Amino acid sequence: MAFGPAMGPAIFGREFLEWFQCATETEWRTHTPRDYFAARVGGLDWQRGTRWRGGMTPEQIRAAESRFGLTFPPDYRLFLETLHTPDPPMVGARFEGSELVPHSEWEFPDWTGDPAPIEARMAWPVEGLLWSIEADGSWYRTWGPRPSTKAEREAVVRRLAAAGPPLIPVFAHRCLVGSENAGNPVLSLYGSDLIVYGPDLRSYLLVEFNFLDWETAHAGAAGSPKPIPFWQDVIDCLEIE
Repeated sequence: MAFGPAMGPAIFGREFLEWFQCATETEWRTHTPRDYFAARVGGLDWQRGTRWRGGMTPEQIRAAESRFGLTFPPDYRLFLETLHTPDPPMVGARFEGSELVPHSEWEFPDWTGDPAPIEARMAWPVEGLLWSIEADGSWYRTWGPRPSTKAEREAVVRRLAAAGPPLIPVFAHRCLVGSENAGNPVLSLYGSDLIVYGPDLRSYLLVEFNFLDWETAHAGAAGSPKPIPFWQDVIDCLEIE
């Protein structure tokens, strides 16, 4: 999706989210999804006429927090109260073996629907990191000496990750760092390939939907980002040499 240079209100809030809804739905109104079968590649794209479903109720938000053991930060709570998730799901194709088959998915989580996809996304960051640890030998300084067995390495990673902040899935493999405060970064996680995709939720949404490029979003961030317990060494690639 390609948008103009306008980035809406400078402060994250309901006015920004209403602008964001209008801008995205205007683009979706005439959007033509990519033909992945013609391109012979896998991927997902928005369907023409996609619209934001509309906000969750406070009761639905509390139920989601209880079900998944999370506390949504105030800015993400406002996002859910205002927009929640686009409807219908994204569509495209994926490979099953060598065969390309149709595929659809809710890339923004549907917190009121089937819990299984959200549970899988919540498990994704640690599971992907564990895979990388075994595949490429990654191990990071603050984790202590690298254990000699796979089971011991897994136990250390799961214990340290559990002591760090929760990661709340917001879109595909992007996760918002959870806390009681607003303004947390959004991480992009794929195994040990981990970056801060947006310094806060507003910047992230602008980057994800191509209103703003990644470098400008980070250059405009106020102050230095706070280190993220457990995940910071992965972000900074502070491996034991």
